[in-house]
Order: sequence, then C-alpha cells, then structure tokens
Amino acid sequence: MRLGGVAGRSIEQTPDFGIDMENKSDKRQNVLYRIRKLVLRPFWQLRDIIYPPKYHPEKYWKARHRKHGFSLRGVGNWTRSNEENEEKYIRERAIFLDFCKKQGIDFKSVRILDVGCGTGFFAEAIRENGGTDYLGIDITDELLEGVAGKFPGFRFKKLDVAKDEMQGEFDLIIMISVAQHIVDEKRFSFAMQNIRRHLSENGTFIVTLWETDTYVHPNPHVVGRPVTYFQKEFEGYWFSEPERFGSKNLYAIRKYS
Repeated sequence: MRLGGVAGRSIEQTPDFGIDMENKSDKRQNVLYRIRKLVLRPFWQLRDIIYPPKYHPEKYWKARHRKHGFSLRGVGNWTRSNEENEEKYIRERAIFLDFCKKQGIDFKSVRILDVGCGTGFFAEAIRENGGTDYLGIDITDELLEGVAGKFPGFRFKKLDVAKDEMQGEFDLIIMISVAQHIVDEKRFSFAMQNIRRHLSENGTFIVTLWETDTYVHPNPHVVGRPVTYFQKEFEGYWFSEPERFGSKNLYAIRKYS
C-alpha cells in the first residue's frame, strides 16, 4: 500500500540512507521541541494571557502546508516525526474504512465530498476502494495542484466550508480531523448548516470530534466540542455510536428514515 501525499514513498520500501538521515533529523527536532516546550511553557502561557494570539485559518494552513508540503506532519502532528505520523494515519485509515463498511457505505455508488482534503490521504483510501465520484475541498490551494495530479479523475477545489456556500448534493460527506480547527462558533454553525444543506436525502455525514464532556479551547487553532454541539446543528438526525479514532471519535450522522 502506498500512502497518499507522502512524497510517493511506499511504506514497504527499505529506507535508504537519505530517508534514515531525515528520520534522525525529525527525531532530533522533536526532542528539542519537547525540551523547549517544557522549559518555556509558563512563559508562553503568560504571553498568551497578555497578548492573546489571533488565528487566521487560511493563512495558518497555507503557511503550514507550504512548510511541510505533502509530509503528513503538515496535516497531522508537526511535533512528531514523519514515521510517527504515518503510523498514526495508517491506523486511522483502517478504522475509517471499517467504519464506512459498518455504515453500509459503498464508495463505488456514492457522490463523495471530502472537507479538508489536505494531502489527499483519504482520497487515496477512497480511490483504492472503488470511489470515482469525488470532490475534495480545502481552505487553501497550496497543495491542490499537486493533489489533483496524483488523482486523475478526482476533482479538487479551494473552498472554506465555514464561509463559502457549497454547490451540489452529496451522498457521503467526510470531515476528518477538521471540525476542531473551526474555532469560531458562528463559522462552525455555518459549516455544519452548509454540510446539512448539501447532504442528500439518504446521505451520510462522517465527522471526527474530540471525546469531551465540556467545551475546551487549548490553543488558538484547536477547540474541542461535545457531541451535543453537533446534535444541535443536526436536530432531528440520527447519530451513530462513537467509534474510537485516535484521540477523537468518529460519528456517522444521517436523517432518520
């Protein structure tokens, strides 16, 4: 199996010297970051209280994608090595595919929207499992040209789901590790209603959210919302039982039939 967006490198390949050096460099950077974080955390916290940082979603993700390119550190945990992020994403891919199977979803026969397509990781999982009618949207176009080249026949578009009205109707909408980055509540509500309006009558919305009983906002670009926030936006819809997905839960949401 080849990972989408990991610079064309297969996980079965025997690492060459250059990749080994890259991994060692990642580990050194990771150790240094953790030491800095431990020592400087009190000063960072005080700074953020005095001068609350501002989060501009499009600028933030454009800069992050530009820095990391198609490495999964860009869309995953940038403080971890490429190898650690790959291992995490491989586990999550298996959970996602198994969850879709449990929900009776056949990629071959549905119109698919991938909100926050990033490096195209889940686009590849969908294509390898028969999906053909696919649209990926992202808040920045930094990676879109490269992603489109990797997946001929799939469509990709720059669109902010929390600000721009979508077009079309979809049988499956997925939003993997994205909702927690919509930190403004008005934008969050717009995004959820945007998705609701464009989900087909018998369609399924698959979304990840943190397992939390209270609203938390640990840093400027991340929030954690209880499932009740989503239930409010999708009043009258059916929610599946949660499926553990790393540090989050997967939910399937659809209209009651």
